[in-house]
Amino acid sequence: RLVQFCEDEISRSEVDYFVFGHRHLPIDYTLKNGHSRYINLGDWLVYNSYAVFDGNDLQVKFFENADARVFGN
Repeated sequence: RLVQFCEDEISRSEVDYFVFGHRHLPIDYTLKNGHSRYINLGDWLVYNSYAVFDGNDLQVKFFENADARVFGN
């Protein structure tokens, strides 16, 4: 549902990042327009995941969890 919301929204306005939390999986999914991204922060208890925006790019990262991976396309 959230991905569909994002897809619908980019048809009306230009958005670089849709950032959500509380879904528990760290997700970085590129939307159909090829540049907008659906980001889910994951959680701190299992994945130790968080996001960093450097002014140009947003990345999902992991604190001391080398086995974790970001889900996406």
